[in-house]
Amino acid sequence: MIAYAGVEDIYFPIKEWRERYKRLCDIGVDVIIGHHPHVPQGYEKHNNSIIFYSLGNFYFDTLSFIDSGDDSYSLVLQFSTEGLVDFEIIYHKKISGKTCLVEEKDVNFSITTLNNLLFDNYEEKNDEMCIELCN
Repeated sequence: MIAYAGVEDIYFPIKEWRERYKRLCDIGVDVIIGHHPHVPQGYEKHNNSIIFYSLGNFYFDTLSFIDSGDDSYSLVLQFSTEGLVDFEIIYHKKISGKTCLVEEKDVNFSITTLNNLLFDNYEEKNDEMCIELCN
C-alpha cells in the first residue's frame, strides 16, 4: 500500500498515522510505504508487516527545494510465498539537479537514527511536536 500522508519536515510519524498504519497491517496489509513529509522517516515491523513511514523526496524541483539535496531512499521489496517481506534500501540524493544513487554514508540521515526515533521517548517527542505545530 502506498500512503500519501504525514506532517511535512518532521523526521518521525505522528502518533495518529502510526496507529492507522498498524491497524491497516492488522487487517492484512503486508507493506506500507509512506510519502508526503518531504524528509525520510524510519521504518518498523508490525506483526508480519512492515511500515516505511516516509522515503523522503526522490526529486522535488520547486523553488524552496531547488538547492536541496533531496537525500532519501527507495526500496527493493521481495515477497516470499510464506508471506514474509524482505527489502533492500537504495540511497539517493539530488546532485547538480539530477537524482543519483549514493552510498548510505553520502546521505544526510541515518536510517538507524530515524528508526530509533520511533521508540526512544517517542510519546514525549510526539506530544512536543504536536504542541509546537499548534503554536
